[in-house]
Amino acid sequence: MRRHVVLYNVIFPLWFLLFFPFFPPLFLAAAVGNLVIDGAVITLSLRAFQQQLEKAPLRSYILKAWLFGFLADFIGAALLLGMEALNMLKPGSFYTIWDSSITVVAYLIVIALVGTAIYVANRRLSARAGVPADVAHKVALNMAILTAPWVFLVPTSLFYR
Repeated sequence: MRRHVVLYNVIFPLWFLLFFPFFPPLFLAAAVGNLVIDGAVITLSLRAFQQQLEKAPLRSYILKAWLFGFLADFIGAALLLGMEALNMLKPGSFYTIWDSSITVVAYLIVIALVGTAIYVANRRLSARAGVPADVAHKVALNMAILTAPWVFLVPTSLFYR
């Protein structure tokens, strides 16, 4: 006798898109979008602070910043999944994160940690690309604030009923 199992209410957090092997087309779209955003933030920040880089160092910096940003986002998502798996957060918290103040604080802490990692990496990358230290700090700060994984705060319940 064969048992028929139906899964209802499968929860799909928006930030699961970071785990690309399961959703290649969505990952590709997210990757290209992230590259465009990272490139725009770096280029516009350098322009705003009246700093120019030659094309090769600029492209290298943007590519490395983009790759590190994805790595940092993956680590942040893994932290959140780990906290969920270890019952450190309310079960199903990624579905309705705003229902628990502890969950919101935990998510904000993870976002801050990822943002800090993005800042440190971008400060080093921009300095290696030839940007003066004071401008490297400002560009890295822009990257940390603007490209932190704010999507973690979007509850899945908005998209899934």
